[in-house]
This record gives sequence, C-alpha cells and structure tokens, in this order.
Amino acid sequence: MQDGEDAVDGNLSAVTIARRLDCPPETVWAALTQPERIAAWWGDYVSLEARLGGALSEVWRDEDGREVITAGRIETFEPPHRLSLTWKDMDWPAETRVTFRIEKDGDGAVLTLSHEGWDGFAAAGPALRKAHETGWRHHMDSLATLLGPAP
Repeated sequence: MQDGEDAVDGNLSAVTIARRLDCPPETVWAALTQPERIAAWWGDYVSLEARLGGALSEVWRDEDGREVITAGRIETFEPPHRLSLTWKDMDWPAETRVTFRIEKDGDGAVLTLSHEGWDGFAAAGPALRKAHETGWRHHMDSLATLLGPAP
C-alpha cells in the first residue's frame, strides 16, 4: 500500500478502510485523541474523553437540517495502538462499533478504521453503511492532510 491509498474490505456488515500515513504511530494516536487535533480533522462538533470508559459525542445536522447526536463509549484504550468505541445515533435501534488500529510500518504507520454492526439494521443497514463509508473516507482524507508528509 502506498502513502495515501486506501485498502477496503468488501465485508457488507462492516466498513473497513486502511491508510498508510507518513508519520509514527504516536503522532497518529495524538490526532485520534487530542481535542485540538480531533477538531482539525473530524470537526469541532466532536468531543472525545480520551480514556477507557470515556464518552464520544458528535452533534451534527443531516441534509434536512435535523440535529443528530451520535454518542458512544470507549471500550478499548491502548495507546498508541488501538482505540475502540461504541457508536449510535440517537434514533438508531442498534449500536455499532468503531475501531482504530495503528501499526508501525517502516518510518510510518498504517491506520485501519473498522466500523462494524450494520447487519443489526435490517433493510436500512446497507444505506447506513454506505453513508458512513463515504463519511469515514472524507475524515480519513482530512486526517491524512492534517498529518501530512514527514519533514
């Protein structure tokens, strides 16, 4: 995998995107867990208490202008390698799970994002999964831009 390229898993019950970044795992971890860095790549409408059991809150508006609150809890917190949290919009019937895995790769790192649990949504699952895949690709692009090439 080249820098900036995504590897995508074809699993329909999960969104899985891997991206090689030209920085060490500790720098990627900081971007995933420090408030000012989260705001820079994900948005200032996202808050994360970066600790085991910590809360995630994302307050945003959908295409109809309706306020949506996405909430979750950190279930795995293993700096600088793994962050896993629950993920649920306020009107969803089921909870999903987002996992960020960071692996050293030469002088850089590979960040793998997996968002699982779409099979718990019956008929709405494929559309929700696709929408989140699009959103996560956008956020991974923003994260790669923030981290940029190594000096």
